Amino acid sequence: MVVPAAQYLRMSTEHQQYSLDNQSAAIRQYADDHGFVIIQTYQDVAKSGLMLRKRPGLAALLNEVISQQARFRAILVLDVTRWGRFQDVDESAHYEFLCKKAGVPVYYCSENFTHEANLVNAIVKGLKRSMAAEYSRELSVKVAMGSRRIAALGFRNGGIPGYGFRRQLVSRDKSPKQLLGPGERKNLATDRVILVPGPPNEVQCIREIFRMFIEERRSARQIALELNRLRIPYLKGREWYQQGVYRLLTNPKCCGCHVFGRRSQILQGPNITMPRTSWCMVPGAFEPVISPERFEEAQKIVHSRTFFKSNDRVLDALRALLTEKGKLTQTLISKAKGVPSTGTFWWRFGGLRNAYKLIGYSGAQSSPQITATRRRLAFIRLALHRDIVQAFPKEVRIARKSWRHRLRLRLKDRSLVTVYLCRCGHVHDGSLRWYLNTPSKELCKLALIVRLNEGNDGFHDFCLFSGLPSETRLTLKSDDPRLSGGARFTEISQFMGAVRSVHRPR
Repeated sequence: MVVPAAQYLRMSTEHQQYSLDNQSAAIRQYADDHGFVIIQTYQDVAKSGLMLRKRPGLAALLNEVISQQARFRAILVLDVTRWGRFQDVDESAHYEFLCKKAGVPVYYCSENFTHEANLVNAIVKGLKRSMAAEYSRELSVKVAMGSRRIAALGFRNGGIPGYGFRRQLVSRDKSPKQLLGPGERKNLATDRVILVPGPPNEVQCIREIFRMFIEERRSARQIALELNRLRIPYLKGREWYQQGVYRLLTNPKCCGCHVFGRRSQILQGPNITMPRTSWCMVPGAFEPVISPERFEEAQKIVHSRTFFKSNDRVLDALRALLTEKGKLTQTLISKAKGVPSTGTFWWRFGGLRNAYKLIGYSGAQSSPQITATRRRLAFIRLALHRDIVQAFPKEVRIARKSWRHRLRLRLKDRSLVTVYLCRCGHVHDGSLRWYLNTPSKELCKLALIVRLNEGNDGFHDFCLFSGLPSETRLTLKSDDPRLSGGARFTEISQFMGAVRSVHRPR
């Protein structure tokens, strides 16, 4: 009787160009000799055997078997190592047991144990699994040692060059050959890669960053804002941000020092930060962009700042600002010199409200109700975006440039609509007012003003404008004449009609 079977093939790297063919040939020979016919193939090309989540081929096979949808009654694998080099040998046995329980056993075609369930086979199979896992552990140690030796000679082991640098292909004696573009790799095993300064405009930008940091004492956030104001692009044309500037200011490669081993990830485990004492540092490995003296001067300023200050010193700066201004807000904290950023208070104390409590501040901005209100409004805004997209699925979709930017609506002609919620409040005579406050430096082609109802939990009406100036601050009445410049409506279903009345497609 011929048994229908599936074969599973895996190779670790793309360089094993004949591996899959060799595996398949050996499995077919085994199938012919033992009464199997291969009706389906699953494979993982250039996939490590350390874990399941990065192996779609094996995951698909297991899913089909466990769901009882498999048309085959056996699984043929070359050997235990192709099934996986799981560091926990119980994991390898677990996946095999799931297949066996579903009535689709796994057969290893080139192993010296048989499929029979006896003590000897169980011991040998367990030993083979342990050997497969140990091979990966030993190989990982050897690769790490080899990479460290290469790094100690001043050569790069991989990774993108970063802003202001490019990868240079060199021979073993560092004779230059050519620049490597994004995604390009060296072809000869004897060749090596070093960093070289990038385009002059990027090099000049790095020097300007250090100048602003050292001479003008600007923070990383302030430098990022200034670079964006000058329309100087970051990597891949993106905008600068605080962490990107900070990484440049603290990366020794700027002064020509090659550093290896700042982070470690063993056998696809967690990516951890290593202590500085374990780093491999090679000064003068390549041409510097910043002089070592200039770089060291920047590091002294970095170490004098917030990261190395105690919680008490951070709170003292907040108390001093409170004494000076008489109140505390996010805007005041962000603009104040010598006061840590609002993010610092989030990371250290769990939020500004907690920091306010620690210094005994009980102003309007310290109320926990403010956070709850903001979350509620954010939920309303998100629900509104989704409702509009649901109403016009072929004409509108949600767009977001990055996690640091607000959600917007993108029309078919790629124009963006920015949504602003206006909370409702009562004035002394009992009449209603709505408060509009747009962020600074935010340009919008189309602006949807949404006035909330008296309970601020629903919508009063909508008004679509063809653009709004940045930093617009208005207090709107019920029939405010300033709304006549836009298209007013009361139902979401009228949104596209309003767009057509105020917007001329590109």
